[in-house]
Amino acid sequence: MRFLLAVWVASLTAAFVSPAGAQDFITVASTTSTEQSGLFKHLLPEARKATGTEVRVVAVGTGQALDMGRRGDADVVFVHDRVAEEKFLSEGFGVKRYPVMYNDFVIVGPKSDPAGAKGGDVVAALKRIAAARAPFASRADKSGTHAAEMRYWKMAGIEPKGAWYRQTGSGMGPTLNTAAGMDAYALADRGTWLSFRNRADLVILVEGDKRLFNQYGVMLVNPARHPHVKRELGQRFIDWLVSPAGQEAIAAYRIDGQQLFFPDYSPGADGRRGRAVSDNGPMIHIDIRPLWRIRAGEEREFEFQLIEILAELDATAKLTAAAGRAGISYRHAWNLIEDWQRFFGASLVVKARGRGTSLTPLGKRLLLAGRRAQARLAPELANLASEFASALNASLSESLPTVVMHASHDFAIAGLHEMSRSRGIALELQYKGSFDALASLRRGECDVAGFHVPDGALGTLMRRRFAECLPPDGYRLISFATRVQGLIVRPGNPKAIGTVADLCRPDVRMVNRQRGSGTRALLEFMISSQSLDRSRMHGYDNEETTHAAVAALIAGHQADAGFGVQAAAAQYRLDFVPVCDERYYLACRAGDIESPAIASLMSMLRSPGFLGLIATLAGYRAADAGRVSASFEAAEGRAQPSGAPAVS
Repeated sequence: MRFLLAVWVASLTAAFVSPAGAQDFITVASTTSTEQSGLFKHLLPEARKATGTEVRVVAVGTGQALDMGRRGDADVVFVHDRVAEEKFLSEGFGVKRYPVMYNDFVIVGPKSDPAGAKGGDVVAALKRIAAARAPFASRADKSGTHAAEMRYWKMAGIEPKGAWYRQTGSGMGPTLNTAAGMDAYALADRGTWLSFRNRADLVILVEGDKRLFNQYGVMLVNPARHPHVKRELGQRFIDWLVSPAGQEAIAAYRIDGQQLFFPDYSPGADGRRGRAVSDNGPMIHIDIRPLWRIRAGEEREFEFQLIEILAELDATAKLTAAAGRAGISYRHAWNLIEDWQRFFGASLVVKARGRGTSLTPLGKRLLLAGRRAQARLAPELANLASEFASALNASLSESLPTVVMHASHDFAIAGLHEMSRSRGIALELQYKGSFDALASLRRGECDVAGFHVPDGALGTLMRRRFAECLPPDGYRLISFATRVQGLIVRPGNPKAIGTVADLCRPDVRMVNRQRGSGTRALLEFMISSQSLDRSRMHGYDNEETTHAAVAALIAGHQADAGFGVQAAAAQYRLDFVPVCDERYYLACRAGDIESPAIASLMSMLRSPGFLGLIATLAGYRAADAGRVSASFEAAEGRAQPSGAPAVS
């Protein structure tokens, strides 16, 4: 309370001594997660440009923020406790609630997980933590996160108390610091967790339960209760937040490539989102990850965080940067390196005065092995996880609207899949080559097929081939994204590779995509159209199943070039020679386009959150995402054959 009073007095003093025009500011009482996650630092400069209004944020727990609104100490409240927000409105302290964005809560805890809490059921996890009397750090500050935590304990039938239950009475950041210091469990919003760097041994252990959904709302404090409230300026800020520009700005905020908040405002919305999930219980998501057991005299489970550190060292030669990217301290990063150097009995890195820290040959080989394993296995493991989750969800509920998608591997498709999880939409994804995906659609094995078509003359040839694969009884094309394909080469392009013909040079080693993939077909068309000799391409038969796997080999100096998307080159900090633009489409049967499952997919494609995702991928655009067409001609704005229908 003393802190809140100090902030209020400081603001009041400033109002008397500031020069003319300084009254163009508002006070926003907000939950700590929006501040500590870095969201406001990202949003407020854009808001000021658009509205001309300075926004001064007081970051406290949701309960305290609402109390500030009740006292008239704020013009706007930005919080995340639906029950408390509706009470605030019913008491007449707020004008209208606008649902602005969402993310989810997670339970973090020590990697060793002494209580065995890991899983997708928040209530079961809390029961195990309480039974084990494992340390748990609670905010205990009447915040939105604390209110959610109390609801989960109540669902578990437990009143948490005792020495194991540590009540910090502070914000999310300090509570996570407490958890890190005492190897305790804690409930956190994902946004603050992703921005939190002092993680020590903490990891996410519980996620994916639909009950962990975390909606944020914004309200103007009622001027009828407090006439000094800056109604016009406050409403101007709210209007910007829910405008397309504000929603896109929220979606664009990322840390290490991960989106922290997902905008979800729609005109007339009351905050009750129609989520395609079953009421019978949480929708099951399965995450299958590789596990390395390395034997060298003794046996140890490999820590993949080391790969992330080695990758950053390889790119920057700076251990400080490597530790920051991995979200750990410099000391922790160095200890991890030394630990594995002792295990291998050889150095992974070498320090040189004035040149930073570089990788030894062993370090480079370990990095290559880790990158290749992740790039090669990720799609296969994702396919398996999707199959398992599908079978389990089908047994739990027959009413769950589900989209079965078979699609060519793509970074935006992977992002859409992740977005579907946070939105509670059942999207079952299987990665297949473009032709195999369309064959699945034709056979009725999936609802949606993802494939890509290049622009230009080559695209005309490929459209003919793809058209032969589409369902003969009618189909619809859904515009997804455009992307750039080209030659992925080493940093600085040391061999001056500029065209596909350069792959025939004797000094160039290439890596190819697998047969049946759209990218392989595109390269084949280019080779044929230029009358190039495949037998002169060194490494032509060396195949990888994803764009990322191609880039990983080039980053590991196992190849000089490969054909793939620009986003893969950017992921591995490689150079890129653009060759052609292409359109990525989703196809479905004409009769399915109005189904609830496809409607949920279309809603995601047209959301600011998806546009924000696309904005983070190098070489991608999504100006017409979600547009429905009955033909390639209609989709690409070309003249259609006589009598062909157009759908938009």
